[in-house]
Amino acid sequence: MALKWRNILAVTLAALVLAGIACAEVVEFRSCDENIDDEADLPQRNCSVKALRITPCPESAEGKPCKIKRGDSVELAVDFTPDQPVSELSGRAYWTNQLVDLPLLGMDTNACNYTACPLQPNKMQTYTYKLEISPFFPIRAYDVKWKLWSENTECCFITAIKLVR
Repeated sequence: MALKWRNILAVTLAALVLAGIACAEVVEFRSCDENIDDEADLPQRNCSVKALRITPCPESAEGKPCKIKRGDSVELAVDFTPDQPVSELSGRAYWTNQLVDLPLLGMDTNACNYTACPLQPNKMQTYTYKLEISPFFPIRAYDVKWKLWSENTECCFITAIKLVR
């Protein structure tokens, strides 16, 4: 009888883990360098972003921007691989457009609070951050630029979101 309950418990735990993985939606993103002139004098990005997940974001299944209610929060998880060792890491989100990047105020920029530091070269890491969306942000579509950086490393990607009521 005890073996039967262990099997039921094991199956239940496996189902819960799989449900948690299924709820984390993989979201489309692009590199910050995608639309940059090759001859522009910019720092080399020596870090690659492998995947971006935003929870909740059911719209991602259709390739659409995440719809986020003002006043709510979303969890962002980024899988990235630095090319160099990193002891301290910073992170910040920006509302971006053709003219300027406006930093999202109130963020904890110490990225080591959201991923394991120090980072090893060529080893994938995950940065997980709970992003609070102010109820005062205007309702509209945004491109959000996210940077993870240190003295010798920079990861950067852009994703689209849409703030709704």
